[in-house]
Amino acid sequence: MPGVAVGVLRDGVEHTAAFGVTSVDNPLPVDADTLFQVGSITKTFTATAAMRLVDQGRLELDRPLRAYLPIYSWRIRG
Repeated sequence: MPGVAVGVLRDGVEHTAAFGVTSVDNPLPVDADTLFQVGSITKTFTATAAMRLVDQGRLELDRPLRAYLPIYSWRIRG
């Protein structure tokens, strides 16, 4: 990947940083508004975040999803 944009929200304040170019073929500078195709990387990110919550004791893998998101429990069957 020739460039990257990173954003962090802390205490209600957004912090961004951008580095590199959008692509080798079309080298435009990356900024905080540059869109990237993330593809399947979101699955890895979500799984890592979930397992960190398990490590912290804040999430149980065998507990039904509706226990954590009760507002959606009427839509979940099973």
